[in-house]
Amino acid sequence: MLLDDTLVTNFGWRNGTIVPRQAILQRGTTVMVDSRGVPSVRCLSGSPLRSPQVLPSEPVFEGSSWDGFLGVGASSVAPAGRPVDEFLLLDIRSGDPITRGSGIDGALAALAGPVVGIEG
Repeated sequence: MLLDDTLVTNFGWRNGTIVPRQAILQRGTTVMVDSRGVPSVRCLSGSPLRSPQVLPSEPVFEGSSWDGFLGVGASSVAPAGRPVDEFLLLDIRSGDPITRGSGIDGALAALAGPVVGIEG
């Protein structure tokens, strides 16, 4: 989960073509990170993410903003100098910091809640 509004390059579809676009993901957005700690997938949509491009000096924002929206003051994530062995995470229930090893086996990962199937 992102702790700050974060600049990224997000990807979408336009006329059957993959199109990169600059985006600001809202604080609290869940993402998967790569081995160097950079957001690489947006969990809600499965969209790939990449490092942002440099914004123009006066960018034009589209879409709805949210309380606390920072615009050009949003964060970006610089890749670590080497692959990360252990990630520092935040337990969203308690607020306590926790650590997780990089690339853990799926059998070791706990689900956040029940798995729900949708029929029909």
